[in-house]
Amino acid sequence: MTDARARRTLIAFLVILTLVVFLRLASSARGSTPSGADSGFRSASGPAHPRVAAAGTGPGTAPVAMQIEESGGLLLAASTAHRTLVLRGLQPRSGDLELDWEARVAGDLAARGTGTVVARSGGVSRLVLSIPLPAVERPAGLELEVRARDAGRLAGEAIFPFTLYPAGARPLADLLAHARVALYDPEGKAAPALASLGLSPEVVRAPENLALYRGDLIVVGPGGFARGREALGPVLAARARSGMPVLILDQPSLPGTLSEDLRLWPSFSVSPETSVLFSAGHPILDGLAGAGGAAYFASARSGVRPLLPPTRGNFRIVAELRVRSGPALEEGVSLLEFALGSGTIVAAQAALCDDFRSDARARILLANTLAYLLGGPRPMKKTVLYGQSLDDLPACLSALGPRALPAPADLEGVEVLLMPGDWRAPRLRGARGLPPLARVASFLHEGGTVLLLNPQTLVLDFLRGLSGAGVYFEAAPDLFPARDQAGEPGLLQGIGPEDLALLARPGRAEFRLRALPGADGVEPTLIIPGLARYRVGAGTLVALALPDTGDCSLPRISSLLARLLTNLGVPLDPGPGIDPEAITRLSE
Repeated sequence: MTDARARRTLIAFLVILTLVVFLRLASSARGSTPSGADSGFRSASGPAHPRVAAAGTGPGTAPVAMQIEESGGLLLAASTAHRTLVLRGLQPRSGDLELDWEARVAGDLAARGTGTVVARSGGVSRLVLSIPLPAVERPAGLELEVRARDAGRLAGEAIFPFTLYPAGARPLADLLAHARVALYDPEGKAAPALASLGLSPEVVRAPENLALYRGDLIVVGPGGFARGREALGPVLAARARSGMPVLILDQPSLPGTLSEDLRLWPSFSVSPETSVLFSAGHPILDGLAGAGGAAYFASARSGVRPLLPPTRGNFRIVAELRVRSGPALEEGVSLLEFALGSGTIVAAQAALCDDFRSDARARILLANTLAYLLGGPRPMKKTVLYGQSLDDLPACLSALGPRALPAPADLEGVEVLLMPGDWRAPRLRGARGLPPLARVASFLHEGGTVLLLNPQTLVLDFLRGLSGAGVYFEAAPDLFPARDQAGEPGLLQGIGPEDLALLARPGRAEFRLRALPGADGVEPTLIIPGLARYRVGAGTLVALALPDTGDCSLPRISSLLARLLTNLGVPLDPGPGIDPEAITRLSE
């Protein structure tokens, strides 16, 4: 009997203890709301979700979660940003919650403030933060750090990343907000980044749906070309050739059905000696000049495969990794602008979407790239040749396929004139239909650009008549650092000293013009072995000594010449491309 009574007493005690524990747990959870439970928040709303959300809590205090209610993380400098801070998990019994916040631009404190939040029913409260923004000259990262304290104890904290643009960049914000963008994003990595920049892309589930898209831009998110999705290649090729700009983000592979000239390295290893070729004057890199921008690409994550540099067609190297491997130089392109038909492709083999919240440089790169493509990339120039066909140009250049017709007699509307400077020049001088030399000289002095190919001493009179200045040839010194005085985007954009060394030839006499003062005079703006550029009146004369014909097909030399011609604005034939009917056959 005594044992039975003892057992009943023990069971009753355990039941009471269980009830007490259950009630205590229910009390501590009262009023909390899981992050993301509010249906008013979109999962891809960018800065609405903090990069860091941590809470140090005291006894009996639940963690406080924070979000920014407004979507869009693009801010304009020299103004005041108003953002609604939403706090969840507040305890009604805890009283007022003290807030303090700091806004930092590129790590430097720009503004700070405080506030008080009163707990509401349901555990959700809102507070509007007014953040004075400093003036900046270039895009910069801004981080808003918010801390909540309950009775002096840290109850929650969060860091919200933004991108700050100069005050005059409002057209950029409007451009992104009103752009019609199609997004193929099978892994869902690009959508949050685009949304946080103010874009509302139309998500496309199948590559074939892009074939008839008539918007402003197509974006392919990371993994879009993963195995089994090769059908995307001919679709994008057809859309690009018809004039649609395309942004391709961080792919594991690129099929030949997109372009034979867009290829990824099988593997690429960086080392402490890795250098970065950084085209600081390119609009995509606005705000990233200096060591910080180059360092972003140098610290590329393992597994990101850069592109091989193209060897033909029009392209611009925006950022490239360079690694010495014995006597060879390995080039891995992280950011490439590539012309395909009437359209432009920008391929970014960098983890912009993965780094978007944690690194302001990734946010700036993505915003700049979108704005560049939506605003219309730099077009090629109307180019003609001083001759009847490409056979009248040195074989080294004609192999690159410049899209140039014979020059009209009046040179009306022409921007760039390709002209031989060797034995061909006197023979062409009297050719039927070509402009007389005096008209070419006027074209140059009035603002045109002349690319003079292989200038030689045997045609001195012809060269003097073209430039209107004294012409002489001198032995070239050893290669020295090139100084491009014309400003960016310059002739040497996307070209490194190792590339320029390919133009040097020991013992060769180099073309030179005698300087003449005055607005209609002659002034050298770039002098290196094999390449010279002069301001002649209001125009530009570029003299290029081409490598030997047998060397022109070498990949590095072909790539160098294509870069130089692209920087001059000369349209080039990209070579065999995707059959325009491929997209039709794909759906059959």
